Amino acid sequence: MIVYRVCTQEEVDKILSGVEFCEVGNKFSVNSTVSLNTHDYDIDYNYLHFFDELGNIIFLGALKNNYVCYYDIPDDLLEKSKGLGFYQDPEFFFIDAKVPEYAIQSRFIKRNYLIGVDLIKEEMDLGDYLDDPSLGSFLEHKYLKGIDNELVKVIK
Repeated sequence: MIVYRVCTQEEVDKILSGVEFCEVGNKFSVNSTVSLNTHDYDIDYNYLHFFDELGNIIFLGALKNNYVCYYDIPDDLLEKSKGLGFYQDPEFFFIDAKVPEYAIQSRFIKRNYLIGVDLIKEEMDLGDYLDDPSLGSFLEHKYLKGIDNELVKVIK
């Protein structure tokens, strides 16, 4: 299944430089995330969080100059890591949203799961997503998986 992750330039650079995925992501303690989501964390490992719908990246707030990474992760791995994230709607702060998301230990992510990287060129909001669920005018393809299963830079 294709899932979506917002990441910084620093994370993209790490991944493209060949760093092992176990070194990407963040450690979480159970106490620090009780009000943020329903995931169970092992404090010894880094985790990466993913959304099952592209439009859910809107809940992360300011996104311009960050990246959307597209991963094709096996369903069994996703099923084991599924939970809910608790977010406030970025436009209507009084509305709470429970959003399906995945928290996967980084050590289980393989390089060949990453199939694309897009730059987020402009700020966007829920209305933008409703108008265009592809978010095409807000995203610029930077890397796509090539025929050799490696990411290749998109040349315009």
